[in-house]
Amino acid sequence: MKRALEDGEGGDGGVGARLTAGAVAGLVSSVVRVPTEVIKTRRQVGASAAASVSGIIAATGVGGLFAGYGSFLLRDLPFDAIEFAGYETMKTTWKEFNGADDVNGGEAAALGAVAGAFTGAVTTPLDVVKTRLMTNPDAYRGVIDCVRKTVSEEGAVAMFKGLQPRVLWIGLGGGCFFSVLETARGVFVTP
Repeated sequence: MKRALEDGEGGDGGVGARLTAGAVAGLVSSVVRVPTEVIKTRRQVGASAAASVSGIIAATGVGGLFAGYGSFLLRDLPFDAIEFAGYETMKTTWKEFNGADDVNGGEAAALGAVAGAFTGAVTTPLDVVKTRLMTNPDAYRGVIDCVRKTVSEEGAVAMFKGLQPRVLWIGLGGGCFFSVLETARGVFVTP
């Protein structure tokens, strides 16, 4: 996707192509990620995986596995777009700075960790909304209502609950992910 946007007619080869490619990848993967996220968030509040799946389907049908789909996309499309664009931009800058053709695994890990940590931080409020809508969908009328209630009842700082572990976890994950991605590219993708 990124190559098509960068190389295609009218492709800018820059941040716009990278943001779009990341967002489209996130949209396609959401079909699997949303039901998984719904089950995960239900388990985090005490339900077993089996009870979560069967209970959700019994109560609301298969559509219940997609509870909070809009808020998931609200969090993950910007997340994927920012993380991928940030990583690719830093990678391009790093290669130019070093006069290198590509980055090695350690460099990819470091750049991926920075991209992941930054993205995790700036998308934390979106994650807070997504989690609240998925774990207690009847308490809110939508994203705006969730933000209003959260801020009025707990203060604006509540929109950043979980910031530190999220930044740490996503930073580490970004480092691992992009290091493996670059290694796989070197093995499976011909230039």
